Amino acid sequence: MRTISIVWLIGLVVLVPARWALADVAASLSQAQEQYKARQYTQAEQSYLTVVQQGDRNTGEEADAAFAACKKLPLVYIATDRLPEARDAIQQLLSRYAGYEFLPHAIHEIVEGAEALLKLAQVRQLYQDMVTAQPGAPQAIWLKMGMAIASVHLAEDKAVDAVLRNIITEHGSDDRASEALNHIAWAYRKLGRYNEALRIYQYVVNNWPQKDRVAFAQHGIVICQLGLGNPDGADAALDVLIQKFGKDTNTPKLVAWSVYAYL
Repeated sequence: MRTISIVWLIGLVVLVPARWALADVAASLSQAQEQYKARQYTQAEQSYLTVVQQGDRNTGEEADAAFAACKKLPLVYIATDRLPEARDAIQQLLSRYAGYEFLPHAIHEIVEGAEALLKLAQVRQLYQDMVTAQPGAPQAIWLKMGMAIASVHLAEDKAVDAVLRNIITEHGSDDRASEALNHIAWAYRKLGRYNEALRIYQYVVNNWPQKDRVAFAQHGIVICQLGLGNPDGADAALDVLIQKFGKDTNTPKLVAWSVYAYL
């Protein structure tokens, strides 16, 4: 009994500081988000930097907090017209989270954040400058994706098509190309431009059936068909999702999302 008590106390000593550390990181992130919403950018920058410094990217919740802070720092700098700092922060995000599942989401979210700041052209130019400086960089595909998403929001379809062709030509053998195109299609879809989104999703499914995230493109087809008022097309696309991509670990949630969209 005494041995068990000692072990329990040792565990408590280790666990309590860990919980305190996590609480500190969470509090700093919450504070940073509130400061950003209030346009207190100087204070938000310091709070986000604190989260990045405190957050341990090797642990779950602290890693998520550090990632959330890293993807908001570029917007702090874009909001205050500090574009060199924004470029450095984006580069840090790309380098530090190169293999992180949600890295492309971050590049996408930076574009949407820049739109809210009326800075879409600036973020697109930042991405373009970074690609121009390092065209062969491993993360160039995500920057090109971000350029296309910015062009979607700027309603510059020819610019979007140019980037799509570049990704297909230059990165077609990259397994990540399917997700890059999925995000561009998603940007169109969120604006209600279902025909444009459908065209891109269909390209992914038809041409890259073995790549990662293709099931997401098939799910996108379901949603686009519903958005276009074509329930029969949506039913057919849902059948394909179940039959063709049934072994994909993401398919159960994609089917659930698809069914929810019918409601």
